[in-house]
Amino acid sequence: MVLDSERNYLSNDFSLVVFGSLARNEWTDKSDLDWGLLINSQADPEHLPVALQISKLFKTLELKEPGRTGVFGNLIFSHELVHQIGGESDPNSNITRRLLLLLESCPIGSPVAYKESLTQSCNAISTRMQICLPLTKHISACQDFC
Repeated sequence: MVLDSERNYLSNDFSLVVFGSLARNEWTDKSDLDWGLLINSQADPEHLPVALQISKLFKTLELKEPGRTGVFGNLIFSHELVHQIGGESDPNSNITRRLLLLLESCPIGSPVAYKESLTQSCNAISTRMQICLPLTKHISACQDFC
């Protein structure tokens, strides 16, 4: 789906990630496209123009935009997903992104930032909640699918 000319917007510091029906391989032409530019590095002024360019590309391809809540279709910072678990500093949008990252997501292009963020999120949840999450199968399945 990402055109070859757009691949230069992807790096090891961030990954274009799709969520929901596309990640589950159930996407239809009536599905919205839930996506985010997952940043696994320090914020950089160049990240926003990349996200805007990706959004423009998807509009050009006439893909249905994500919902109006702002949860998807923009920047997602792994730092918030990993270090703001629980409490007032963990809003519903963050919880939604984290859960869907763990359960229904797949990278397009470079998977480096995606894999690191997924691993860090799993480790943080396991550590903070003192539980063992059986997410290694999901990680392997997603790597096979993508």
